[in-house]
Amino acid sequence: GGRRATRITICTAVGIWVLAFICAIPALIGSHIKEIRDDDDVLRFEVCYPFPEEWLDYQYPKVMVMARFLVLYIIPLTIIFGFYLSMAISLITSTRNVPGELQGMHRQIRARKKVAVTVLVFVAVFAICFAPFHAFMLFFYFNDQSQELYSPFWHYFRIFGFCLCYINSCANPVALYFVSGAFRKHFNSLQFVENGALNTHLSIEDVLQEVVVPFAPFIGNQFILMHDNARPYTWRGVTS
Repeated sequence: GGRRATRITICTAVGIWVLAFICAIPALIGSHIKEIRDDDDVLRFEVCYPFPEEWLDYQYPKVMVMARFLVLYIIPLTIIFGFYLSMAISLITSTRNVPGELQGMHRQIRARKKVAVTVLVFVAVFAICFAPFHAFMLFFYFNDQSQELYSPFWHYFRIFGFCLCYINSCANPVALYFVSGAFRKHFNSLQFVENGALNTHLSIEDVLQEVVVPFAPFIGNQFILMHDNARPYTWRGVTS
């Protein structure tokens, strides 16, 4: 029932926070001030270093960098790529079962293909945004000569990768703007003034064709949406 679902939701949220706290304990305990000295043993600067080098027989930094690379990048990328690719394939293959002679079906086929491209773009955005950061970390901690090879290129590459990680949080709407006509039309209507008045109109047909209809195979055999004039929009889908 509703109470059971609420308890499960609360327990899940609490469990996520507890797990996040446990994962942060090593950094909380092990972070320390590290002195960076030159060849003449002259102190150049000090940094807050999150990896105690003496842990795990001086292998702790490599273990943590590799663990983060796998847990925060490779595994999530593999999972979302698998699911999104399956979704895209289902959307594309389902167009073969749509009767082409029915009115408006060609537009629905194009809309589904657009959604298939959209979900794959999201995977590409995730991969691109986090790849530079992890590439630098792997280079710096697994290359024994990284200190000698560290150059302005690697310095700016590190900053670039760090910024891309945060840009990923706002990249999906930007990508959606370029691949979804309905999203782009609605966004433009909210941002630009036409004839001195704000145009916020987005027709139900646009929403159906660009957003709802492409996902019909994942909803069920039939769905009905009511327009404001009480005329139902009905589409018989094909269950994937």
